Amino acid sequence: MRYLFERLAAATPIGAGFAEPVDLGEAVAAQIQRMVATRPRKAGDDSDLLGFGMLNVVDVSANGEAGLRRYAARLARMIERFEPRLANVEVTLVPDRNPLMPNRLRVSGRLCTADAQPFRIVVDAGTGAALEVVLR
Repeated sequence: MRYLFERLAAATPIGAGFAEPVDLGEAVAAQIQRMVATRPRKAGDDSDLLGFGMLNVVDVSANGEAGLRRYAARLARMIERFEPRLANVEVTLVPDRNPLMPNRLRVSGRLCTADAQPFRIVVDAGTGAALEVVLR
């Protein structure tokens, strides 16, 4: 399953009779990167219907380890809600030199395919950019 913008970006001319194959792992990785890179609207904003987006990890880390654990838990909930193509989601903070300021997140799980293919991505917590994607 591809999301609307993925389908539009790779649209084939009408009547072509075929669609480009989609790499499920790459599509899931791109969606997770969007989640991390998107900032939520202000609390109480009536136009925020979905509650989509993650706070900046640097701001959250000011609350110490408890804040970082809440950040990882929120990302896991968001993936479960907005990325149904990934099951058994686990999110861990990958410590850097300063363990209170992690700049990487490891998301792992299983793709919802016939063979339940393992999936892992490491993303920059500040920008959402993929640093490593492992499929299989």
